[in-house]
Amino acid sequence: MTDELATLRAARRAREALYTVHYACQNLNEVKDRPAAVSCVSFYDVNIGAAHAFSLANVGSASTTTDNREVLLLQAALEFMRDHSEARWLHWKMSRPEYGFQALADRNAWLEQPQLAPPPADRCHDLESLISLRYGRDFAPHPRLPSLIRLNGLASRYARWGAEEPKLTGSGEYVAVQQSATEKVRLLADLFDLLTEGRLQTENSAGEVKFAGAHLDAVSVVIALGDRLELVRRSLNRRHDNRSTLQVNDEYDAQDLVRSLLVQFFDDVREESWSPEYAGAATRIDFLLPQTRLALELKWMRETLTSKKLGEELIIDRQKYQKHPDVGHLVCLVFDLEGRLPNPRGLESDLRQPAGDDTVACTVRIVDR
Repeated sequence: MTDELATLRAARRAREALYTVHYACQNLNEVKDRPAAVSCVSFYDVNIGAAHAFSLANVGSASTTTDNREVLLLQAALEFMRDHSEARWLHWKMSRPEYGFQALADRNAWLEQPQLAPPPADRCHDLESLISLRYGRDFAPHPRLPSLIRLNGLASRYARWGAEEPKLTGSGEYVAVQQSATEKVRLLADLFDLLTEGRLQTENSAGEVKFAGAHLDAVSVVIALGDRLELVRRSLNRRHDNRSTLQVNDEYDAQDLVRSLLVQFFDDVREESWSPEYAGAATRIDFLLPQTRLALELKWMRETLTSKKLGEELIIDRQKYQKHPDVGHLVCLVFDLEGRLPNPRGLESDLRQPAGDDTVACTVRIVDR
């Protein structure tokens, strides 16, 4: 995956020919004995931002039958890919035998047309697979593509999801199908750019930061810094000639140390930025990392902070960020170095929050060892 993504990043920088592709067809669950009928194939030139669509709405003439129009669109689409043989093709799960590049060629052959081969497999790149390998299978709730589009705030007016597009095909609403397919290839291009630039927002990530020539997941970096804070604290206590050092004994000390660690990875680390008023009073954020729209809250377990009270505070922290324009993901680091919490993993799971239409994603990490 790393090599494939690096190859695509290099291709994008060099402005090599890159196209996203999506096609609409009849409902696959209704197909019994033949390749699914195709109603539209859309392409999007990633470099110049231009769409191309071959559909039952724009090929043939008023006297052309639907079957003949499908022949024309399939031939045109397959010829388009043949004529751009040097290009790379970016798609979403078009590697299956019943839905994908080969399925287009199989449908064309089933209609008894001259055979046209699909692009070679090494020129086709599945964005879903790339994102899944980079961020894990749970990178977005099902259905993943529309969820990912929503997580990244991309405008989507015409795209139809699930059974809607096949239903439009079945009812002959080919203009709506073309609009949907064409918007989807534009959205895939936007997601591709976000992925290669390290700005893709997923269920578990707020984008990437560049460090030592590598692309690192921002949320993973913050959590890793929290996990290693105790090792850093111990190291600080070993100074030459017993010179004075930072003693990390409470939440404010932890903030000082975490800030010093964050600036190694993030160019812009803002302290205690104002968040919108919540429950009648303005509140503050411990740290805001604008380049990834990531907010960070720190908690230090002490005798007066019980598990119940901690949970209540973290729920309030989650809620107060919902309307903050610069926050897309909240990370709460809880330092329980004395092991006061009876069930830290359960608390992490209970307080985790996926991103929604009116909620920011929230990741809770309890550092207790």
